[in-house]
Amino acid sequence: MKRNSIRKTDRISLTMENMLVYYRVFDLLYYNGNWVTDLPLKNRLDILRDMLTPSENVQLTPNYAKGHDLFNKIRQMLHNVTNWCPLSRDRHA
Repeated sequence: MKRNSIRKTDRISLTMENMLVYYRVFDLLYYNGNWVTDLPLKNRLDILRDMLTPSENVQLTPNYAKGHDLFNKIRQMLHNVTNWCPLSRDRHA
């Protein structure tokens, strides 16, 4: 939010170098002049994958159709970060 409050033009370029912006794209609502919210999420994500070119600062957020798959991914991420997961019997702390 610091980046949004800069008003002086000489500070803008300095801030752009020091405060990078990262976008995590997770859905598509408007495309080619039309609202696409009436399309199923899977179709919107297919369009988004076709049009988005991921880069260091722009990434498509993974989508999990099954809650169990999302749960396992979160458990894996917690384990990777902390080497211990409260959602698992495998506790290495």
